[in-house]
Amino acid sequence: MGRTPYDFETYGVRDLRKFLKSCELPHPDPCSAIDQLFILGTAPFPPNVNKSHKNHILARHEKWRTLENIKCILVHPGKFFEKELIADSMNSLDLNEDPRYILPGALPPLYTHAPTDMETLEEWLKLVLVTATRVVHTVYPRIRGFGFYPGPNLEGDNELFRYTVWSPQIFIPSLEIPTAPAPLVVAYQPPHVLTQKDLEEFASCEAFPPFYVLGGHLASKHRLWAKIWDICQLNRASYFVLTSYTHWIFGTFSPGMRVGFISPIYLYNTAAPNPTLLETFIYWLCTSLSIPGTFTRPQVDEPISAMEDIDMEEITDLPVPPSSQSFWFGRDDGSSAGAELEIQSFAGESISSALPVQDRPPTHRTIGEIRKWLATCSNANHRGLDEDDLVYGKDPRSELEENQFHQDMPRGEWMISA
Repeated sequence: MGRTPYDFETYGVRDLRKFLKSCELPHPDPCSAIDQLFILGTAPFPPNVNKSHKNHILARHEKWRTLENIKCILVHPGKFFEKELIADSMNSLDLNEDPRYILPGALPPLYTHAPTDMETLEEWLKLVLVTATRVVHTVYPRIRGFGFYPGPNLEGDNELFRYTVWSPQIFIPSLEIPTAPAPLVVAYQPPHVLTQKDLEEFASCEAFPPFYVLGGHLASKHRLWAKIWDICQLNRASYFVLTSYTHWIFGTFSPGMRVGFISPIYLYNTAAPNPTLLETFIYWLCTSLSIPGTFTRPQVDEPISAMEDIDMEEITDLPVPPSSQSFWFGRDDGSSAGAELEIQSFAGESISSALPVQDRPPTHRTIGEIRKWLATCSNANHRGLDEDDLVYGKDPRSELEENQFHQDMPRGEWMISA
């Protein structure tokens, strides 16, 4: 016989592992063909075959949204619960006092093919969120500061899309930017808006279209990805869940938020031998808290964020250009600053110190004296000096070592020729 979230205080205390394996979520109320015809105004259609065409959430291309690729992952608890579920502090939880542990009373009707308001859906989702909070706080007392708190209202989408955050402090809806990061967000939409076909398109998406036109149109699946990415970025959350209560998807983003990872669709009534929905949800909740033995996010190559600081070594070996009042070409009046030019090498030594003794030029001489010295150099073959040589000349020692003993090779590039 299956257990329900309402049996936690009775059977969860006795054997937490057995309780989770046998826990069943209640079934939504059936929607007859007559109800669908009169409430929706459309002919009945087979469930999980067609898209709803009602997911008109607001989202557009944004330059700052960096999502690029989407990859598939498998979320499976494996033997995690066999090792971790040791409930030795069950009786210390205030199940009837703390609002994080209080289950809803009588559940209002939830329909899969008829309009359901968000408040009704939230009551049904509490069965999973509250039970998961009870289990995690029982097994890991050190994280009892965490809880699920509703996110702020989304203007224009509040009746189609809402989310709750797993946060270490009470979420303040009036704040546009949360004061603390939330490891995980749970986004939800009514079943008649987010059908299985809509979720299948969302899960099969392999890439997010790049930004090219501000305000460009996005397909329904891309708008949903954009919405998920935005709320995760806002809350600094790497993990997310998307659900309509009847269907669940678990996902995460790479550290740079450029790659999304998405699981297959899990049904609310999944039973043994597969993990129950409650087990999978608790496993993903523990994954967001980096508890050992949980899912390891795949490593991907992605650019470093422009917001990150990069420590670079100070560059000290750049050549220092010579100071000069102006460019000049063979002026011999001695008035220019270039007449007393002495170019320094990369290592800080003067170029003349790197030349052979017999070819070293006189220092601090006028143009006429330099020309006279050039005439005394044997087999001198010099080219004219241009403006580039004046500003950023090459280190002559790189050529001297190779060309020093070749008489026909040019040398003395630091000199000025009329």
